Amino acid sequence: METPLNFTAHILESISALSPEEQARALNELIAQPIKMLSIYRVLELRGAIAARFDCTLPEVAAALTLIDGQIILREIAGDEYWR
Repeated sequence: METPLNFTAHILESISALSPEEQARALNELIAQPIKMLSIYRVLELRGAIAARFDCTLPEVAAALTLIDGQIILREIAGDEYWR
């Protein structure tokens, strides 16, 4: 069975093969709901992988990173409370 890190790498690699516009759309569709279920460590890992692999100057990629940043902030605010 693949580790989550390898699975994430395969997904990002597949998305990298798309055009820049399609990459941005796929990233946003990919992370919008599932990000809520990831541990904070996986969220940070995902953010790092996206920032390293994609052109962050594209508005859609920047929006995906902003979405991830918002999720991180929500978790910090919520602390131990249920935040989903």
